[in-house]
Amino acid sequence: MTTFNMSEYVPKTRPTYYTSERVAAARRNVEEYEWAARKRDEAVEAAAEFLERGFDGLWRMVTGQAIPRSGYAGDGTQDDRWTPGEEPWTVTDGETVLPTNDFAAFRESGRDDRGWFDPGLADDSLLVNERSPERGEDWGVDDGFGWEDEAGDVADPGSTMTVVAQYNHYYVWYRVRDAVVALRDAYLYTGEQRYARAGTVLLDRIADAYPDLDISAHDGDKFWNSHGGTGDGKAVGSIWETNLVRAYVSAYDAFFPAMNGDDELVEFLSGKAEEYPGLPSKDSVSAIRKNVETRLVRRVLPGVRQAQIRGNLGMHHSALAMAAVVADDPEGYTGEALSFLFESGELRNAAGEPWTASETGFEEARAQEWRVTGCNLAAALVDRLDRDGYADEAAPNYNFIIQRQLLRVADILSVYADVVDADLPVDPDLYAHPKLRRATGAHFPLLTLDRYMPPIGDSGKAGEPDRGIDVETALRGFQRYGDPEFARAAYLLNGDSANGLHGDVFSTDAGSLPDRIADVVASGGRFNSESRMLPGYGFTVLRGGTSGAAGIGERGGGTGASERGGTGGTAGTNDDRRALWLYYGRNSFETGTSHAHQDSLNLSLYAHGLCLAPDLGYPEFTGNWPKGRFWTKNTVSHNTVVVDAERQRPQSVGVPRHFADADGLSLTDVEAPRVYPQTDVYRRTTAMVRIDESDAYVVDLFRVAGGEDHVYSFHGSEGDVATDGLDTTARDGTFAGVDVPRPADEEVTDYDRAVGSGFNYLTDVATDDDPSGAFEVEWDATDTWDVRDDDADVRLTLTMLGDYDEVTLADGEPPRNKAGNPESLRYLLCRNHGHDPDSAFTAVLEPHCGERRVRDVSAVPVTRRDDRGASGDGPPNGEGKDDALPEVRAVRVELDTDRVDYLAWASDPDATYEVGDAFAFSGFFARYSEVDGAPVAAQLCDGDELATADGATLVSRPSRHRFTGRLVGFTRDLSSSNELVVDLDEAVDPEAAVGDFLYVDVAGDANGVYPVESVERQGENRVAFDVGGATTVEGFVDPEDPDAGYEHVVETGARVRSPAFETWSPES
Repeated sequence: MTTFNMSEYVPKTRPTYYTSERVAAARRNVEEYEWAARKRDEAVEAAAEFLERGFDGLWRMVTGQAIPRSGYAGDGTQDDRWTPGEEPWTVTDGETVLPTNDFAAFRESGRDDRGWFDPGLADDSLLVNERSPERGEDWGVDDGFGWEDEAGDVADPGSTMTVVAQYNHYYVWYRVRDAVVALRDAYLYTGEQRYARAGTVLLDRIADAYPDLDISAHDGDKFWNSHGGTGDGKAVGSIWETNLVRAYVSAYDAFFPAMNGDDELVEFLSGKAEEYPGLPSKDSVSAIRKNVETRLVRRVLPGVRQAQIRGNLGMHHSALAMAAVVADDPEGYTGEALSFLFESGELRNAAGEPWTASETGFEEARAQEWRVTGCNLAAALVDRLDRDGYADEAAPNYNFIIQRQLLRVADILSVYADVVDADLPVDPDLYAHPKLRRATGAHFPLLTLDRYMPPIGDSGKAGEPDRGIDVETALRGFQRYGDPEFARAAYLLNGDSANGLHGDVFSTDAGSLPDRIADVVASGGRFNSESRMLPGYGFTVLRGGTSGAAGIGERGGGTGASERGGTGGTAGTNDDRRALWLYYGRNSFETGTSHAHQDSLNLSLYAHGLCLAPDLGYPEFTGNWPKGRFWTKNTVSHNTVVVDAERQRPQSVGVPRHFADADGLSLTDVEAPRVYPQTDVYRRTTAMVRIDESDAYVVDLFRVAGGEDHVYSFHGSEGDVATDGLDTTARDGTFAGVDVPRPADEEVTDYDRAVGSGFNYLTDVATDDDPSGAFEVEWDATDTWDVRDDDADVRLTLTMLGDYDEVTLADGEPPRNKAGNPESLRYLLCRNHGHDPDSAFTAVLEPHCGERRVRDVSAVPVTRRDDRGASGDGPPNGEGKDDALPEVRAVRVELDTDRVDYLAWASDPDATYEVGDAFAFSGFFARYSEVDGAPVAAQLCDGDELATADGATLVSRPSRHRFTGRLVGFTRDLSSSNELVVDLDEAVDPEAAVGDFLYVDVAGDANGVYPVESVERQGENRVAFDVGGATTVEGFVDPEDPDAGYEHVVETGARVRSPAFETWSPES
């Protein structure tokens, strides 16, 4: 690897990102289209504030290395109460203004020969309490390095308040970025020199400071920054630094042509160099350009290498790509930067050891010196994006950041590819990469009820309708790939309208999109909101109902293309959609993400416009924040099962076993075999059953075998909670015990250290320690987020079947610093314990608006036939846990329509079971419905037969596509078109498998589930199954040597199955 030498500097000669052609297109669009004119007007308005400061005011905005930066105002802790005060360099919590001294004057008194603050030159007589002299002359005084609040007047006693550093972080450096961006955009859209001149003054001053900026030189325990634990950064922590420096570098490209012949610019900056003789020469445009290029643009690569500019996947990559393109030196800096961008490598310490810090090891990591050995983009696109297009983050919002940053890299390189004359060391067409193509549209299937992005991991709030995705990504995908699903997503995110949609303001065809998108929707319908399974990411969503949405294909109306998806507005009374999602993806720091929760098989439910079983969402703070670690991110706070009072172990992804969606029933069945090693079974099977177009109910079976203590945790939405069938008694303490108190949010208790279950965060405990039979818990849902446009009586009723050792109700607290979150949520905690218990937690959940639709819920006895077809002597599967067959469960649900549904699960699909006196089946899952004793519907998943009690066969062995086989081949290269080749065990019709999934046995922390898009026979029993863009490539064998080939999710010889889902109706 070569290292660029600044003495080899080749001056930039032209704009290479904001090219003359792109800028001309933007200015034409501004004149022609209202949406583009709004962009111009917004930029001009934002820039006005900074123009008013004048050149000298802008120049003096920038601070040097001597003043620390901190993201919080309190002793390195995450205290975000403080906002800017009315005067410069002050902050306030609404009552107190700090610092009490005039820091602005103190800073001015200590400027050195480069114009930077030097505390050794400053006038210490200015360090006196002027605001509250009655408290003493030293009270509240901050010299830039903090003030110790000995008495605890505004923080904990003895805390150091770093208010100047916080101001410097947010209200200096982030405002500097705001100024640069506003002036950049105003110039690009208007062409007015004044914006470019003011922006260049600011960039030149940033360049003066940039080489010396280093947050690690200040006390990391005192001054908090976002760096992921390394302690590194420039103006701010290394993660957030990526966004700042990319903005600066792109602005330089924008201002570059405007600098030609600008005598006024030279006059001002050369005057500053005379005033402060320690500054480099600024007596010509070329001297100013050299200052910005050598001290800012070309400092990005060294900053990345030194881990000072390093964020999540895509963040430093986009910053470095921008610097490479703007430098426009293919034979020198640009070539080296692009090579390093793609080069294999990782974060290592000075001893060459790779990054291994855990959530609790940041202090040790921060003490070390870190280096990035390569940005690893080529390998990351293969290794870190799964076959569904998701990166190695659990949280959708962090995945979206990665997606957006990678697309930004692709855009930057695409622009440069059109203007560069020399050969580049890398292929700049990232849009052709199969995994990036998948990533571009990855988030749209998560959208629930068109308005909710699931708050998985560190994302979202408790039940808030926030889409979290932007329309620009959908538009970019449609323009790049022509896929109509992107057009439909854009239409949806724009308020079910094409009106106001547009392409990139710098493109020549930006105004052609509305008609094209409206035509797609008119011909093919709205965005696909059917049930979906994303086995690579670890997410299944079951959907049903109708929205009463406006007519499709509209060119008018709508919202006019907001830049982000927003909240999706309010839910009208005609929105009868419902959805249920199950998450089983990455669940810990150890699986490659710092934003995961221990939440495998977590379930959430939506109906009547509301989220009725909300995840708690983003914790108050990430990292080592005790409440986040022991409660919000812990297993018990989620709708799943806790085993042995432990948090789940690391898992990359669970193993789907079944998925179905047809004729009024949707089903998901997933196992998580690695999260509790002491269990033999940890598996959830959930079905959503349609009552009619307006309503549905859910049946939920969570099977756990192994361990000694099982707690089924479920919470509904905010609102009053009532029970029926329970006799609870209030008790002191917490769910952890009467003698175990709830910790303070920032406290780590002995219980946390010894047990760490999070049970001690569940308060207001009421327990029935001898429950018997079925019981109900009903949440009277509060419309916390004002989603509906009426005062409808929306409720969620949970009926629990079975016999449990203990049932508890308790309060759990969502993160308190997330505006709008409910104060508390009421939890249901069903418990079984003893040696090696075998639990089958069985629940029926009914969301209803007004009167209930479900009249009665009960368990049904089940008997197993022997090999001769007669009923065996085994005990029935009834209410009693001790009398239950462990491998089978059945539920009877009576509806107000007089329909009676029977639903049964069996772990032995080859056995035949008699369900009460209603029907018999052999298979994994069966649903049988009757009215007045006559069958009206039947469905069988992964089975051979379903028959009525009198022997009438409704579903016989599904020969069409229930099959098994052996994998004999698959697409081994990275491709957007993939296939699995299977030798079937017997002759079947594989065509009916289209739209379903193949389940390939795989080893390790993965699953081999693939969608079937089409089939092609290659022999009597050999079939090629087209699995579309779902690649089998998991990663490189050796990231250092891409030519060594790929590792794959599947391998030849593996067993393959396709479980059938068959339906019967009187008309069939």
